[in-house]
Amino acid sequence: MNFIFILDYCFIVNFFQDETLMETSVKNLTKVIRDVKSTLKKMTEKEWNTRKKKGKWSRKELLGHLVDSAQNNIRRFVVTQYQLDAPHIIYDQDKWVSLQGYNDYSAKELVELWLLLNKHLIHLLENMPTENYEKLCNTGKIFSEQHTLIWLAEDYVNHMKHHLGQILS
Repeated sequence: MNFIFILDYCFIVNFFQDETLMETSVKNLTKVIRDVKSTLKKMTEKEWNTRKKKGKWSRKELLGHLVDSAQNNIRRFVVTQYQLDAPHIIYDQDKWVSLQGYNDYSAKELVELWLLLNKHLIHLLENMPTENYEKLCNTGKIFSEQHTLIWLAEDYVNHMKHHLGQILS
């Protein structure tokens, strides 16, 4: 009897830790977007088209990469919730950025697209049943790299912060 209680207690503790981690990821994502929104909207087309180094992405392409990241992660968050086995959802960032021609976008439209995708992603994470937080998604290109949805949410925010730092520097 005591053994069952311990297992139940561990499950409950883990359940509430996961819930807190997802809430933290959502709060962090919301804060990042709120903090950079006006700055991104004020940047000129010239600033957006600037490349820091030859052969590197422009600021538009970096934001386009974040648009792609949002799209790929939305797919991961949705498919992983209903597929029985861990889905294999990969993203070839260079091909996606190259094929989508982000430098030809107006900066204003690209910023709005990024904001709307992230607004939707926040909605998706806020409405995800807690029992799905620990489901696995394989993101590995060559070898299996399985991550929980809660890990992917936290990684998404960290990845976004990294690239926003590049855009704003």
